[in-house]
Amino acid sequence: LSFRSFIEVIDQKTAKGIPLLSNLSEDEICSKSKKGYSYWKEIEKLFRKYMECGGFPRPLEEYMSKGSISHEVDDIYLSWFKGDVFKSGRSDVIAKQIIKTILEKVPSAMSWENISSDIEVKSPKTVASYVELFADLYVLSILYHIDPDKKTTNFAKNKKIHFIDPYIVRLFEHWCLFDDKVKGEVLAETITAVSLMRFAFSQSGLEKRINENSFYWSNGYEIDIVINYNGQLLGFEVKWGRVQERSKRIGKIKDYVYLTKDEFSFNNQLIIPLPLFLAMLPEKIEK
Repeated sequence: LSFRSFIEVIDQKTAKGIPLLSNLSEDEICSKSKKGYSYWKEIEKLFRKYMECGGFPRPLEEYMSKGSISHEVDDIYLSWFKGDVFKSGRSDVIAKQIIKTILEKVPSAMSWENISSDIEVKSPKTVASYVELFADLYVLSILYHIDPDKKTTNFAKNKKIHFIDPYIVRLFEHWCLFDDKVKGEVLAETITAVSLMRFAFSQSGLEKRINENSFYWSNGYEIDIVINYNGQLLGFEVKWGRVQERSKRIGKIKDYVYLTKDEFSFNNQLIIPLPLFLAMLPEKIEK
């Protein structure tokens, strides 16, 4: 479940009051944000829960009824994942090493060489084949770098890798004995990236992979997610600290929005709380 769908399942009353975006123009986001902000306390509380349990039905049900997710549920999902790795003829030991390395590096952009240098298999091609498999299994998704002037993908540059759901992050932390839990701001960026990737995918109307219309940009500083929406590039940057305003236009990226922990402003730049934006983002906007 996306965060919006999560709200519709958990708190139908709040979901009915939060307006859905009919497009991603600045005027539309501003207008709907002002209306939706009256539900901010409820949205913020629900987002904290979503960051803990994610959107998979079984963990979600157990978390909402018991306040935690049992090892038995974790074992079910982990067994499914490891079973698919085995079926592909690959090693769960290598898979575990790669996943732990990704957990250590997110949300930074990384290369296959970066990952292979930290595991026992020193082959970037092997790492690439495993990460592509994980993407095919909908465990994670890959954001490639975009040239904002040419609107072309730079496949050779470092990639940003995002796990598909907060629960998957927590599950893999436990499996990999990852001592340092992924921080809230990092998890928030991951949730945002995947939400926008799913949205851009649904809007494309084509049977493509989830990352076909989603990218990131970096050149000294970074735009975390860039999506191709109706033929135009829109940028979204997750900021848990104070927003430093920048130039409005970067190449052919028409606009970009700052998504914050709780900061709200419409002066010069569009700055809105990330949970509020995701609460208004539908699975698909009908054309």
